[in-house]
Amino acid sequence: MDASEAVPESSNTSKKLFFGKQKVLPNHLIVSSFFVVLFIIIDLILPLYNKSLFAGFTSFPGFHYPVTSSAIQVGLTSIFLLVFIVCNHYILEKWLRIKNEYYLFRGGFKLFFLKIKEMLLMSFLYAGVMVLTNIGLDKVSINVHVLLRTTSIIWIIIFSFFFHSERPSLLQVLFALFVVTGSILLSLDIGLGWTIQKSNIVGVVINLASSLCTGMMYIAMRYVFKKMERQKELKMTILEMTMVKMFLSFFFILITALIMETIIPAANHSKGPNVFVVLFSNPEVFFMVLGGVFITLFFQSSVIAVTVHSKAISVGVLQQLLVLPQILLYTLLNTYKLVPRTWNLKGFNFKQWGDSSYLHKNWPPLVGMILIVIGVTCYGILRIVKGIIEERRKKQKESEEEGKLLLSVNENKNDFKENSLKHKLITWII
Repeated sequence: MDASEAVPESSNTSKKLFFGKQKVLPNHLIVSSFFVVLFIIIDLILPLYNKSLFAGFTSFPGFHYPVTSSAIQVGLTSIFLLVFIVCNHYILEKWLRIKNEYYLFRGGFKLFFLKIKEMLLMSFLYAGVMVLTNIGLDKVSINVHVLLRTTSIIWIIIFSFFFHSERPSLLQVLFALFVVTGSILLSLDIGLGWTIQKSNIVGVVINLASSLCTGMMYIAMRYVFKKMERQKELKMTILEMTMVKMFLSFFFILITALIMETIIPAANHSKGPNVFVVLFSNPEVFFMVLGGVFITLFFQSSVIAVTVHSKAISVGVLQQLLVLPQILLYTLLNTYKLVPRTWNLKGFNFKQWGDSSYLHKNWPPLVGMILIVIGVTCYGILRIVKGIIEERRKKQKESEEEGKLLLSVNENKNDFKENSLKHKLITWII
Protein backbone atom coordinates (compact mmCIF):
# COMPACT_ATOMS: atom_id res chain seq x y z
CA MET A 1 0.00 0.00 0.00
CA ASP A 2 2.79 2.34 -0.89
CA ALA A 3 1.70 4.14 -3.98
CA SER A 4 1.03 7.61 -2.76
CA GLU A 5 3.60 8.98 -5.18
CA ALA A 6 0.74 8.93 -7.66
CA VAL A 7 -0.96 12.00 -6.27
CA PRO A 8 -0.60 15.55 -7.53
CA GLU A 9 1.73 18.02 -5.85
CA SER A 10 -0.13 20.18 -3.37
CA SER A 11 0.12 23.35 -5.44
CA ASN A 12 -2.54 25.85 -6.46
CA THR A 13 -2.45 24.49 -10.02
CA SER A 14 -3.33 20.96 -8.97
CA LYS A 15 -6.12 22.22 -6.72
CA LYS A 16 -7.66 24.20 -9.57
CA LEU A 17 -7.29 21.20 -11.84
CA PHE A 18 -9.03 18.73 -9.57
CA PHE A 19 -11.49 20.94 -7.73
CA GLY A 20 -12.37 23.37 -10.51
CA LYS A 21 -14.74 25.97 -9.12
CA GLN A 22 -15.40 24.10 -5.93
CA LYS A 23 -14.40 25.88 -2.77
CA VAL A 24 -11.35 24.44 -1.06
CA LEU A 25 -11.11 24.71 2.70
CA PRO A 26 -8.75 27.41 4.02
CA ASN A 27 -5.22 26.22 4.54
CA HIS A 28 -5.01 26.64 8.30
CA LEU A 29 -1.75 25.62 9.93
CA ILE A 30 -3.53 23.48 12.52
CA VAL A 31 -5.52 21.58 9.89
CA SER A 32 -2.45 21.04 7.72
CA SER A 33 -0.37 19.91 10.69
CA PHE A 34 -3.05 17.47 11.82
CA PHE A 35 -3.25 15.71 8.46
CA VAL A 36 0.54 15.69 8.03
CA VAL A 37 0.96 14.09 11.47
CA LEU A 38 -1.81 11.58 10.68
CA PHE A 39 -0.09 10.65 7.42
CA ILE A 40 3.28 10.25 9.16
CA ILE A 41 1.83 7.95 11.84
CA ILE A 42 0.04 5.73 9.31
CA ASP A 43 3.02 5.63 6.95
CA LEU A 44 5.26 4.48 9.82
CA ILE A 45 2.95 1.69 11.02
CA LEU A 46 1.79 0.50 7.58
CA PRO A 47 4.81 -1.75 6.86
CA LEU A 48 4.62 -3.10 10.43
CA TYR A 49 0.97 -3.98 9.99
CA ASN A 50 1.55 -5.68 6.63
CA LYS A 51 4.55 -7.62 7.94
CA SER A 52 2.59 -8.82 10.97
CA LEU A 53 -0.33 -9.79 8.69
CA PHE A 54 1.82 -11.87 6.35
CA ALA A 55 4.40 -13.30 8.77
CA GLY A 56 2.30 -13.58 11.94
CA PHE A 57 2.99 -12.07 15.34
CA THR A 58 2.95 -13.72 18.81
CA SER A 59 -0.20 -15.93 18.83
CA PHE A 60 -1.51 -14.61 15.50
CA PRO A 61 -0.76 -17.26 12.83
CA GLY A 62 -0.57 -14.83 9.95
CA PHE A 63 -2.42 -14.58 6.64
CA HIS A 64 0.24 -15.58 4.13
CA TYR A 65 -1.68 -14.35 1.09
CA PRO A 66 -0.31 -10.88 0.24
CA VAL A 67 -2.14 -10.54 -3.10
CA THR A 68 -5.52 -11.62 -1.74
CA SER A 69 -5.19 -9.26 1.23
CA SER A 70 -4.35 -6.43 -1.24
CA ALA A 71 -7.50 -7.19 -3.24
CA ILE A 72 -9.69 -7.18 -0.13
CA GLN A 73 -8.23 -3.93 1.21
CA VAL A 74 -8.29 -2.05 -2.10
CA GLY A 75 -11.74 -3.33 -3.07
CA LEU A 76 -13.50 -2.47 0.20
CA THR A 77 -11.71 0.88 0.48
CA SER A 78 -12.92 1.86 -3.00
CA ILE A 79 -16.50 0.95 -1.99
CA PHE A 80 -16.26 3.16 1.13
CA LEU A 81 -14.96 6.05 -1.01
CA LEU A 82 -17.72 5.52 -3.59
CA VAL A 83 -20.41 5.67 -0.90
CA PHE A 84 -18.85 8.86 0.50
CA ILE A 85 -18.71 10.50 -2.96
CA VAL A 86 -22.37 9.69 -3.72
CA CYS A 87 -23.56 10.83 -0.27
CA ASN A 88 -21.49 14.02 -0.50
CA HIS A 89 -23.01 14.81 -3.90
CA TYR A 90 -26.53 14.13 -2.64
CA ILE A 91 -26.04 16.38 0.42
CA LEU A 92 -24.55 19.21 -1.66
CA GLU A 93 -27.18 19.24 -4.41
CA LYS A 94 -30.34 18.02 -2.69
CA TRP A 95 -29.98 19.55 0.76
CA LEU A 96 -27.59 22.50 0.43
CA ARG A 97 -28.55 23.34 -3.19
CA ILE A 98 -24.88 23.66 -4.22
CA LYS A 99 -24.05 22.47 -7.72
CA ASN A 100 -21.34 19.80 -7.73
CA GLU A 101 -19.90 20.73 -11.14
CA TYR A 102 -17.29 17.96 -11.49
CA TYR A 103 -19.34 15.05 -10.19
CA LEU A 104 -17.98 11.75 -11.57
CA PHE A 105 -21.34 10.46 -12.82
CA ARG A 106 -22.48 13.71 -14.43
CA GLY A 107 -22.66 13.78 -18.23
CA GLY A 108 -24.07 10.37 -19.04
CA PHE A 109 -22.57 6.94 -19.64
CA LYS A 110 -20.42 7.97 -22.60
CA LEU A 111 -18.55 10.64 -20.64
CA PHE A 112 -18.31 8.33 -17.61
CA PHE A 113 -16.67 5.59 -19.69
CA LEU A 114 -14.29 8.13 -21.22
CA LYS A 115 -13.14 9.03 -17.71
CA ILE A 116 -12.75 5.35 -16.86
CA LYS A 117 -10.75 4.80 -20.04
CA GLU A 118 -8.30 7.55 -19.11
CA MET A 119 -7.74 5.96 -15.71
CA LEU A 120 -7.18 2.38 -16.94
CA LEU A 121 -3.40 2.48 -17.43
CA MET A 122 -2.74 4.26 -14.14
CA SER A 123 -5.04 1.80 -12.33
CA PHE A 124 -3.26 -1.17 -13.91
CA LEU A 125 0.12 0.18 -12.79
CA TYR A 126 -1.25 0.95 -9.32
CA ALA A 127 -2.39 -2.67 -9.09
CA GLY A 128 1.10 -3.75 -10.11
CA VAL A 129 2.63 -1.54 -7.41
CA MET A 130 0.29 -2.95 -4.76
CA VAL A 131 0.89 -6.59 -5.70
CA LEU A 132 4.67 -6.25 -6.05
CA THR A 133 4.98 -4.15 -2.89
CA ASN A 134 3.14 -6.62 -0.67
CA ILE A 135 4.83 -9.67 -2.18
CA GLY A 136 8.17 -7.86 -1.85
CA LEU A 137 7.54 -7.10 1.81
CA ASP A 138 6.58 -10.73 2.37
CA LYS A 139 9.84 -11.93 0.78
CA VAL A 140 12.40 -9.66 2.49
CA SER A 141 12.98 -7.98 5.86
CA ILE A 142 11.07 -4.81 6.61
CA ASN A 143 14.14 -2.54 6.49
CA VAL A 144 15.33 -3.90 3.15
CA HIS A 145 11.83 -3.42 1.73
CA VAL A 146 11.70 0.25 2.78
CA LEU A 147 15.21 0.94 1.46
CA LEU A 148 14.79 -0.72 -1.93
CA ARG A 149 11.44 1.00 -2.49
CA THR A 150 13.29 4.36 -2.54
CA THR A 151 14.77 3.46 -5.94
CA SER A 152 11.50 4.70 -7.45
CA ILE A 153 13.00 8.22 -7.53
CA ILE A 154 15.63 6.97 -10.00
CA TRP A 155 12.96 5.74 -12.41
CA ILE A 156 10.94 8.93 -11.98
CA ILE A 157 13.98 11.00 -13.00
CA ILE A 158 14.76 8.73 -15.98
CA PHE A 159 11.17 8.52 -17.25
CA SER A 160 10.61 12.27 -16.76
CA PHE A 161 13.66 12.94 -18.92
CA PHE A 162 12.60 10.64 -21.77
CA PHE A 163 8.82 11.23 -21.75
CA HIS A 164 8.55 14.86 -20.58
CA SER A 165 11.99 16.22 -21.63
CA GLU A 166 12.69 17.28 -18.06
CA ARG A 167 16.44 17.59 -17.62
CA PRO A 168 17.47 16.58 -14.08
CA SER A 169 19.56 19.05 -12.09
CA LEU A 170 23.09 18.39 -10.88
CA LEU A 171 21.99 17.76 -7.29
CA GLN A 172 19.15 15.50 -8.39
CA VAL A 173 21.62 13.31 -10.30
CA LEU A 174 24.06 13.34 -7.36
CA PHE A 175 21.47 12.25 -4.79
CA ALA A 176 20.06 9.67 -7.21
CA LEU A 177 23.58 8.23 -7.58
CA PHE A 178 23.73 7.91 -3.79
CA VAL A 179 20.53 5.87 -3.89
CA VAL A 180 21.76 3.80 -6.87
CA THR A 181 25.09 2.98 -5.21
CA GLY A 182 23.43 2.10 -1.91
CA SER A 183 20.81 -0.03 -3.64
CA ILE A 184 23.46 -1.93 -5.60
CA LEU A 185 25.42 -2.71 -2.43
CA LEU A 186 22.29 -3.76 -0.54
CA SER A 187 20.84 -5.74 -3.46
CA LEU A 188 24.08 -7.64 -4.11
CA ASP A 189 24.48 -8.42 -0.42
CA ILE A 190 20.91 -9.71 -0.03
CA GLY A 191 20.68 -11.28 -3.47
CA LEU A 192 23.97 -13.18 -3.27
CA GLY A 193 23.84 -13.85 0.46
CA TRP A 194 27.20 -12.30 1.35
CA THR A 195 26.41 -11.22 4.90
CA ILE A 196 23.33 -13.21 5.76
CA GLN A 197 24.66 -16.44 4.19
CA LYS A 198 21.37 -16.91 2.38
CA SER A 199 20.58 -15.81 -1.15
CA ASN A 200 17.32 -13.94 -1.73
CA ILE A 201 17.47 -12.77 -5.33
CA VAL A 202 13.71 -13.18 -5.80
CA GLY A 203 12.89 -10.80 -2.94
CA VAL A 204 15.33 -8.17 -4.21
CA VAL A 205 14.04 -8.36 -7.80
CA ILE A 206 10.39 -8.07 -6.71
CA ASN A 207 11.08 -4.98 -4.57
CA LEU A 208 13.09 -3.32 -7.35
CA ALA A 209 10.30 -4.18 -9.83
CA SER A 210 7.82 -2.50 -7.48
CA SER A 211 9.91 0.70 -7.64
CA LEU A 212 10.08 0.48 -11.43
CA CYS A 213 6.30 0.12 -11.57
CA THR A 214 5.95 3.18 -9.30
CA GLY A 215 8.05 5.25 -11.71
CA MET A 216 5.89 4.13 -14.64
CA MET A 217 2.74 4.97 -12.67
CA TYR A 218 4.08 8.46 -12.02
CA ILE A 219 4.47 9.08 -15.76
CA ALA A 220 0.98 7.71 -16.46
CA MET A 221 -0.41 9.92 -13.71
CA ARG A 222 1.14 13.05 -15.21
CA TYR A 223 -0.25 12.17 -18.63
CA VAL A 224 -3.77 11.88 -17.17
CA PHE A 225 -3.40 15.18 -15.27
CA LYS A 226 -2.29 17.06 -18.38
CA LYS A 227 -5.11 15.61 -20.46
CA MET A 228 -7.64 16.63 -17.81
CA GLU A 229 -6.21 20.12 -17.85
CA ARG A 230 -6.81 20.30 -21.62
CA GLN A 231 -10.23 18.62 -21.64
CA LYS A 232 -12.43 20.05 -18.91
CA GLU A 233 -15.17 17.46 -19.41
CA LEU A 234 -12.79 14.77 -18.08
CA LYS A 235 -12.04 16.56 -14.82
CA MET A 236 -12.50 14.74 -11.52
CA THR A 237 -11.80 15.65 -7.93
CA ILE A 238 -8.83 14.06 -6.16
CA LEU A 239 -11.24 11.96 -4.13
CA GLU A 240 -12.99 10.68 -7.26
CA MET A 241 -9.69 9.90 -8.96
CA THR A 242 -8.53 7.92 -5.93
CA MET A 243 -11.79 5.95 -5.84
CA VAL A 244 -11.74 5.16 -9.57
CA LYS A 245 -8.06 4.20 -9.45
CA MET A 246 -8.62 1.82 -6.54
CA PHE A 247 -11.88 0.42 -7.92
CA LEU A 248 -10.35 -0.46 -11.31
CA SER A 249 -7.13 -1.76 -9.77
CA PHE A 250 -9.19 -4.07 -7.56
CA PHE A 251 -10.17 -6.17 -10.59
CA PHE A 252 -6.56 -6.43 -11.78
CA ILE A 253 -5.43 -7.47 -8.29
CA LEU A 254 -8.36 -9.90 -7.91
CA ILE A 255 -7.43 -11.72 -11.13
CA THR A 256 -3.81 -11.98 -9.93
CA ALA A 257 -4.92 -13.20 -6.49
CA LEU A 258 -7.18 -15.89 -7.93
CA ILE A 259 -4.42 -17.15 -10.22
CA MET A 260 -1.51 -17.02 -7.75
CA GLU A 261 -3.19 -17.89 -4.47
CA THR A 262 -6.27 -19.93 -5.43
CA ILE A 263 -6.08 -21.60 -8.86
CA ILE A 264 -2.38 -22.54 -8.95
CA PRO A 265 -2.29 -23.97 -5.38
CA ALA A 266 -5.45 -25.96 -6.13
CA ALA A 267 -4.00 -27.26 -9.41
CA ASN A 268 -0.79 -28.31 -7.68
CA HIS A 269 -2.77 -30.09 -4.94
CA SER A 270 -0.73 -28.26 -2.30
CA LYS A 271 -1.18 -29.42 1.25
CA GLY A 272 -1.93 -25.92 2.50
CA PRO A 273 -5.56 -24.91 3.15
CA ASN A 274 -7.57 -22.87 0.67
CA VAL A 275 -7.27 -19.09 1.07
CA PHE A 276 -10.99 -18.69 1.80
CA VAL A 277 -10.87 -21.45 4.43
CA VAL A 278 -8.01 -19.63 6.18
CA LEU A 279 -9.82 -16.30 5.99
CA PHE A 280 -13.22 -17.36 7.30
CA SER A 281 -12.37 -20.25 9.63
CA ASN A 282 -10.34 -18.13 12.04
CA PRO A 283 -12.03 -14.97 13.42
CA GLU A 284 -8.64 -13.55 14.45
CA VAL A 285 -7.38 -13.75 10.86
CA PHE A 286 -10.63 -12.34 9.46
CA PHE A 287 -10.62 -9.26 11.72
CA MET A 288 -6.90 -8.70 11.16
CA VAL A 289 -7.45 -8.60 7.40
CA LEU A 290 -10.53 -6.42 7.86
CA GLY A 291 -8.49 -4.04 10.02
CA GLY A 292 -6.25 -3.49 7.01
CA VAL A 293 -9.23 -2.09 5.14
CA PHE A 294 -9.63 0.71 7.71
CA ILE A 295 -5.88 1.34 7.77
CA THR A 296 -5.91 1.61 3.96
CA LEU A 297 -8.95 3.89 4.11
CA PHE A 298 -7.29 6.20 6.67
CA PHE A 299 -4.06 6.16 4.69
CA GLN A 300 -5.74 7.15 1.41
CA SER A 301 -7.81 9.79 3.24
CA SER A 302 -4.66 11.28 4.79
CA VAL A 303 -2.99 11.31 1.35
CA ILE A 304 -5.93 13.25 -0.11
CA ALA A 305 -6.08 15.59 2.90
CA VAL A 306 -2.37 16.42 2.78
CA THR A 307 -2.63 17.05 -0.97
CA VAL A 308 -5.53 19.45 -0.48
CA HIS A 309 -4.53 21.26 2.72
CA SER A 310 -0.74 21.40 2.72
CA LYS A 311 0.97 23.96 0.50
CA ALA A 312 4.36 23.53 2.14
CA ILE A 313 4.98 19.85 1.49
CA SER A 314 3.69 17.08 -0.76
CA VAL A 315 3.01 13.42 -0.06
CA GLY A 316 5.97 12.27 -2.17
CA VAL A 317 8.38 14.53 -0.27
CA LEU A 318 6.94 13.38 3.06
CA GLN A 319 7.57 9.75 2.18
CA GLN A 320 11.14 10.51 1.18
CA LEU A 321 11.81 12.35 4.43
CA LEU A 322 10.22 9.51 6.42
CA VAL A 323 12.71 6.88 5.26
CA LEU A 324 15.23 7.78 7.98
CA PRO A 325 12.64 7.73 10.83
CA GLN A 326 11.29 4.42 9.49
CA ILE A 327 14.73 2.78 9.47
CA LEU A 328 15.50 4.11 12.96
CA LEU A 329 12.13 2.93 14.30
CA TYR A 330 12.36 -0.57 12.82
CA THR A 331 16.00 -0.95 13.93
CA LEU A 332 15.02 0.15 17.44
CA LEU A 333 12.20 -2.40 17.54
CA ASN A 334 14.62 -5.06 16.37
CA THR A 335 17.32 -4.08 18.89
CA TYR A 336 15.00 -4.42 21.87
CA LYS A 337 13.31 -7.56 20.49
CA LEU A 338 9.89 -5.93 20.23
CA VAL A 339 9.34 -7.65 16.87
CA PRO A 340 10.47 -11.08 15.64
CA ARG A 341 14.10 -11.14 14.48
CA THR A 342 13.00 -12.54 11.11
CA TRP A 343 11.38 -9.18 10.36
CA ASN A 344 14.73 -7.39 10.11
CA LEU A 345 17.99 -7.99 8.32
CA LYS A 346 20.83 -9.23 10.48
CA GLY A 347 23.00 -6.23 11.27
CA PHE A 348 20.17 -3.73 11.70
CA ASN A 349 20.74 -3.73 15.43
CA PHE A 350 22.12 -0.75 17.37
CA LYS A 351 23.98 -2.96 19.83
CA GLN A 352 26.02 -4.56 17.02
CA TRP A 353 27.07 -1.22 15.54
CA GLY A 354 29.54 -0.67 18.37
CA ASP A 355 31.52 -3.77 17.41
CA SER A 356 34.26 -2.76 14.91
CA SER A 357 34.94 -6.35 13.84
CA TYR A 358 31.25 -6.86 13.07
CA LEU A 359 31.09 -3.60 11.09
CA HIS A 360 34.17 -4.59 9.11
CA LYS A 361 32.63 -7.93 8.23
CA ASN A 362 29.15 -6.66 7.45
CA TRP A 363 29.87 -3.29 5.82
CA PRO A 364 27.99 -3.78 2.46
CA PRO A 365 24.39 -3.64 3.76
CA LEU A 366 25.19 -0.95 6.35
CA VAL A 367 27.01 1.31 3.87
CA GLY A 368 24.20 0.67 1.37
CA MET A 369 21.63 1.70 3.96
CA ILE A 370 23.54 4.90 4.85
CA LEU A 371 23.94 5.91 1.20
CA ILE A 372 20.24 5.31 0.45
CA VAL A 373 19.06 7.25 3.51
CA ILE A 374 21.38 10.19 2.75
CA GLY A 375 20.39 10.22 -0.93
CA VAL A 376 16.63 10.01 -0.46
CA THR A 377 16.55 12.47 2.49
CA CYS A 378 18.61 15.07 0.61
CA TYR A 379 16.44 14.51 -2.47
CA GLY A 380 13.33 15.23 -0.39
CA ILE A 381 14.87 18.41 1.07
CA LEU A 382 15.92 19.47 -2.44
CA ARG A 383 12.33 19.17 -3.64
CA ILE A 384 11.16 21.44 -0.81
CA VAL A 385 13.82 24.05 -1.62
CA LYS A 386 13.00 23.82 -5.32
CA GLY A 387 9.29 24.28 -4.57
CA ILE A 388 10.00 27.41 -2.50
CA ILE A 389 12.18 28.89 -5.28
CA GLU A 390 9.54 28.17 -7.93
CA GLU A 391 6.84 29.74 -5.78
CA ARG A 392 8.92 32.90 -5.36
CA ARG A 393 9.58 33.06 -9.10
CA LYS A 394 5.88 32.72 -9.79
CA LYS A 395 5.04 35.60 -7.44
CA GLN A 396 7.81 37.73 -8.96
CA LYS A 397 6.51 37.06 -12.47
CA GLU A 398 2.97 37.96 -11.45
CA SER A 399 4.28 41.14 -9.85
CA GLU A 400 6.17 42.10 -13.03
CA GLU A 401 3.13 41.43 -15.24
CA GLU A 402 0.96 43.67 -13.09
CA GLY A 403 3.49 46.49 -13.46
CA LYS A 404 4.32 46.73 -9.78
CA LEU A 405 8.11 47.09 -10.31
CA LEU A 406 9.00 50.78 -10.34
CA LEU A 407 12.14 50.44 -12.46
CA SER A 408 13.16 52.06 -15.73
CA VAL A 409 13.13 50.13 -19.00
CA ASN A 410 16.95 49.89 -19.19
CA GLU A 411 17.24 48.78 -15.57
CA ASN A 412 14.63 46.13 -16.25
CA LYS A 413 16.60 44.84 -19.26
CA ASN A 414 19.86 44.60 -17.33
CA ASP A 415 18.08 43.08 -14.37
CA PHE A 416 16.38 40.57 -16.70
CA LYS A 417 19.74 39.46 -18.12
CA GLU A 418 21.21 39.04 -14.64
CA ASN A 419 18.14 37.19 -13.39
CA SER A 420 18.10 35.01 -16.50
CA LEU A 421 21.70 33.88 -15.97
CA LYS A 422 21.07 33.40 -12.27
CA HIS A 423 17.90 31.43 -13.03
CA LYS A 424 19.74 29.13 -15.46
CA LEU A 425 22.54 28.50 -12.96
CA ILE A 426 20.16 27.73 -10.11
CA THR A 427 18.03 25.49 -12.34
CA TRP A 428 21.14 23.58 -13.49
CA ILE A 429 22.27 22.98 -9.89
CA ILE A 430 18.93 22.53 -8.10
